Amino acid sequence: MMHDSAPAPAGAPEAARIDGGAGVDARLVRESRSGNRSARRALIDRHQDAVYNLALRMLGAPDAAADVTGETFVKAFRRLSAFPSNQRLTPWLLRIAHNTAVESLRRGDRREEPVPPVPRPTSPAADPGRDGFGSAAAAEPLAEAFEGLPMRYRAAIVLRYQAGLSFAEVGDVMGVPEQTARARVGDARRALAERLRERPGA
Repeated sequence: MMHDSAPAPAGAPEAARIDGGAGVDARLVRESRSGNRSARRALIDRHQDAVYNLALRMLGAPDAAADVTGETFVKAFRRLSAFPSNQRLTPWLLRIAHNTAVESLRRGDRREEPVPPVPRPTSPAADPGRDGFGSAAAAEPLAEAFEGLPMRYRAAIVLRYQAGLSFAEVGDVMGVPEQTARARVGDARRALAERLRERPGA
């Protein structure tokens, strides 16, 4: 079982760097609410990679992920007046992205073409509780196993290990309680481990 005190995975420093500028985000949100287009562009520049990556891992289709990314920011700016000032912006945006991607999946906008791998937990078959990321040599089998997971598992892994969200934030993004989010991440890791064990020569 994983704990929040475990060493941070390789995806977390990037998320920490982005959200370490929470004061910058707060200023940009205030300016965006006033209709400042430059502030809105800056918010997009700061967060579009995280939004696009989540959409891409959920949909498996770059064009659909790009559409979801654009739609996410349109929705976000419409709702910016309701953004709670005591919350981090990244999880709030990713929740909009997650829900928009789910809507896109219901329309059938997915799996048009394979997508490149992103970092995955290292050797979960050997150590399912370890928070780490694989070497380049392990990237291909991990990517293939990851892409075969159900969407809810792919989203949970990306949110926790690449976006660097807490379990509470993962739950908030996915619309489930924190304990359910913990269980879902754990289930995702075990499913990934099982798929790796099933590979020929594993």
